[in-house]
Amino acid sequence: MPSLVITAHAHLEPSLAKANVLEWLEELGMDVALGEAFHLVAFDGGDSGHLVAEVDFYSLDGGRATQVRWHLHARPDGDVPSEDLIREMRCLVEASPVWFIDAAPHAGS
Repeated sequence: MPSLVITAHAHLEPSLAKANVLEWLEELGMDVALGEAFHLVAFDGGDSGHLVAEVDFYSLDGGRATQVRWHLHARPDGDVPSEDLIREMRCLVEASPVWFIDAAPHAGS
């Protein structure tokens, strides 16, 4: 399934970064499943149950910071993730004083 990857980092320890991202995904109306210790899976909050995003967390700087990779999956009716979702995720990251976009969104696998 094609995806778009957004990479960012936060000046937060991994557990706080994960809680922050979990809150954002829920605010966007997604159903979120807690995966492994540093993995979240988000589904469309509607009836479709479509996989919208997978989020991976990587500890940096001895646990004082966290890199996060959002793998935004293609919509069921297309081959690209929702432009609205991409915009909303970027806005949430850019609005926070402790989060920073590391790279422009790029194609994932």
